Amino acid sequence: VELERKLESATKSKLHYKQQWARALKELARLKQREQENAMARLKKQQQELEHMRLRYLAAEEKELGKTERQELEDIRNELNRLKQQDDKKQLQDSGDASFGRMGGLQARQLNESMDDYLARLIEERDTLLRTGVYNHEDHIVSELDRQIGEALAKRSSSK
Repeated sequence: VELERKLESATKSKLHYKQQWARALKELARLKQREQENAMARLKKQQQELEHMRLRYLAAEEKELGKTERQELEDIRNELNRLKQQDDKKQLQDSGDASFGRMGGLQARQLNESMDDYLARLIEERDTLLRTGVYNHEDHIVSELDRQIGEALAKRSSSK
């Protein structure tokens, strides 16, 4: 009886330890599974962080490239504006010179026209005096008119 009791007790103990062992193995497998899942989650998180850092780096690089390109564009714009201002200034200067030349030409033409009028008036006065018959070429007034006519002709030919 005693031996049967010991056998039964040993069998129960064996069963109990077997169940505990099975529970321990299941717990170990569950812990291993959880640790593996945690490791996978950490790895995934690290990969996401790495990808995020890569994207930030690319964005910063692109931003820097954009800044460089914007600066180059700004430099080109400034150069174009400077050249345009130079061209405008040159055109203004050229048109000023041309208008001065036109004004000079206009003034010269007016001067020539007034000189022609003056010359015509002097000739008309001289001829009128001579036609009266009172004056001849030796008279002081007629010789003075001849001298003035000669000066006017010389001025007119030198200004053309």
